[in-house]
Amino acid sequence: MNRADVIGAGPAGLVSAMLLKKHHGFRTVRVHERRLPDENPGLGIILHQDSLEKLHGIDPSMAAQVRQSGRLISDVVVSKEREVSHFRSRPLLGIPRWELLCILREYCVRHAVEIHYGSCIRHHSDLPPSDLLVVADGAFSTFRSHYDALFQPYRLPHKLRYHWFSINKGLDDFIFDFASTEYGNMILHAYPFSRSQSSAIVETRQQNLQSLNPRNGESLSRFFSQVFSQSLCGESMVPPGDTALDRWMAFHSVGCRRWFAELDGRWLVLVGDAARTVHFSIGSGTRLAIADAVALSDALMTQSEPISAFTHYQSLRQKTSERYQKLGIQSSEWFSRAWQYFHLPQPEFGHALMGRATVWPASGQCQ
Repeated sequence: MNRADVIGAGPAGLVSAMLLKKHHGFRTVRVHERRLPDENPGLGIILHQDSLEKLHGIDPSMAAQVRQSGRLISDVVVSKEREVSHFRSRPLLGIPRWELLCILREYCVRHAVEIHYGSCIRHHSDLPPSDLLVVADGAFSTFRSHYDALFQPYRLPHKLRYHWFSINKGLDDFIFDFASTEYGNMILHAYPFSRSQSSAIVETRQQNLQSLNPRNGESLSRFFSQVFSQSLCGESMVPPGDTALDRWMAFHSVGCRRWFAELDGRWLVLVGDAARTVHFSIGSGTRLAIADAVALSDALMTQSEPISAFTHYQSLRQKTSERYQKLGIQSSEWFSRAWQYFHLPQPEFGHALMGRATVWPASGQCQ
């Protein structure tokens, strides 16, 4: 095979490109990213142990660099109206998204993958002929949206609205805090991703936003810093520094009934959030993206014909994705009705939160 193109330079796209070049004999593998390298870098992301093991299988030195760049998280703190419970969890790794991407880019370049920034590809005809086009441009995939008839996407809206913030301190734990305010009930999800920074997400109902919206980003972050001051040990929340995240948003679980298609002699395949999204409250988006890329590579190695490989890939990943989407919906629904459980004593409330969805299969692996 001569050429493969990848649309999107996030984790799914970069890992896919690396594996295609390393294992599948493509003379040219090109990644096309519409943004510039330092544009909208994002905040922190969560990696599970099975994701680190998959990266280790690709390149042990790359996985070691990822581990060294992240912050280990093993404790969860649940706070309800300033009552606190502590729980142990399976170890997670928080890491700056931009730092993970820098590492993946470095190893792509080592394997002679070409990465083109500022390259906005909306249609397959925007590219020269190729054997394979991997679509990895995220949940709001502009490329996939041109091919709805092929991929048959569906969307399920979630009830709560959410807003990202940053904290200029590395927290010690993963924090969930539930607070009643003059504007309604608010939920904080916060976690460290380096020694000096943490990510924070605030959730609330749509009807509470009318009174909150007149506040600009600075006063909104100051308000939530006061609301969640105990959990944050007095640290301030600040706007996220990424214009794409500095607003109230509605999360949609996105899925596609088809993950691949053949068009004008070229195979189109979806990976990562372009294929499916799972709610952020189970922290598995990057986990599934990396697993998609590895599964696609494995299918191409084990199946003799492209259509067999892509059929096998779709069957495997759709089953896993549907399971995780259900877990994400179950988790999101729990948060949307959390105040129904406020009558529970704090330890029982915390246990209910921790058991809201079985995020890990019995083996602890993301299959």
